Parts: sequence; C-alpha cells; structure tokens
Amino acid sequence: MSWRFPVLVLAVAVAAFAASRWPQPAAADPPQAKPVDKWEYATLDAERHTWSEAGRTVVASAWRHLAQQLNVTPEPKIDDHNEQHRLAVLNHLGSKGWELVTHAMTPDADRRRGSSVYTFKRRVP
Repeated sequence: MSWRFPVLVLAVAVAAFAASRWPQPAAADPPQAKPVDKWEYATLDAERHTWSEAGRTVVASAWRHLAQQLNVTPEPKIDDHNEQHRLAVLNHLGSKGWELVTHAMTPDADRRRGSSVYTFKRRVP
C-alpha cells in the first residue's frame, strides 16, 4: 500500500468533518403573501348634490345643504357662494380619507345637460 492512500483517506475524513461543522444555510421561509388592500367606494353626484356610500345616502338641494348634512367644518366664510361650499365638501371628503378615482358626465333625460358624477375610494382599516 502506498503512502498516498492513507493521506487520501485522511483528507476525505478532514473534509467530511469540516463540512459537517460548516454553517448550513437556514431553510428558506416560504414567501409570505402580501396583505391585499381593501377599499370602499362612494359617489358624489354634483348636479343632484347627492353623496352615496355603502349604507348611507345623503341628498341635499344645494352644496350648502350637503355641506351641513355631512358636518363640514369650518363652514366657508362666503356663506351664499355655492362654489365655496362645493370645495368645502370636497376638502371634507379628502380629510376623511376619500380619494377621487373617476369623474364622468352621465346623460340625464330630465335636464339639458348631463350629471357630473365623481367616484371616490378609501382604504378599509
């Protein structure tokens, strides 16, 4: 028997021992599914002054009345200006987490012009 065989056996034994002591990579955790965002939706009909969300619809005769029914605070300084009340309503909805998603003009048989409908969404906690 040559001297190479015992050296080879010794080298294999040392390599096997070293491999058993070498830190093994941790088993990879399966990828975690990201939680899916849940949303709720609502619409605002600008011509009919109507706010609709799940479980609630608010109908008013003017922007001022819609602002009052939605508890918009503070009220606009120019009390009789419709545009100020419309902007106050939109700002109020934004402060409640509602984000504008779409705006569409829908035909209206009862009026000469269509109705302007805004669709909003907000994340469900």
